[in-house]
Amino acid sequence: MVATPGPAAIRAIALSYRGFGAEHPGQYAAFLLPPTARDSSLALAQSQIVDIFIRATQSTGITGDAAVHAARAVRSGIHGFVALEFVDAFTSKVSKNASFDNLVASILRGLLPEPAESVVICRPV
Repeated sequence: MVATPGPAAIRAIALSYRGFGAEHPGQYAAFLLPPTARDSSLALAQSQIVDIFIRATQSTGITGDAAVHAARAVRSGIHGFVALEFVDAFTSKVSKNASFDNLVASILRGLLPEPAESVVICRPV
């Protein structure tokens, strides 16, 4: 169970994931590496991150294998944005926060049977 269920859980994870990447770029990069047998703590941390994404998608009513697929899609979308932001790939003066909000709203529209409401979820990074 997640403390904040449904679309709010996805939004909270998105904001936390982005914030962590901005505040701890070295650690963020490290947990994207494949774990090795020598580093069981990294494997455990990565597993816990995946579990958080799966529980959040399950809290929207998605179950079974579909929850795993949805969690992968959510994490991939958010990671893609964070990775591009990390290397300063967004050169337009258009607000990155607005773009991130649009990404999360688009992900939610794709996951949920009913349209997700548009809510500003980002703080400047």
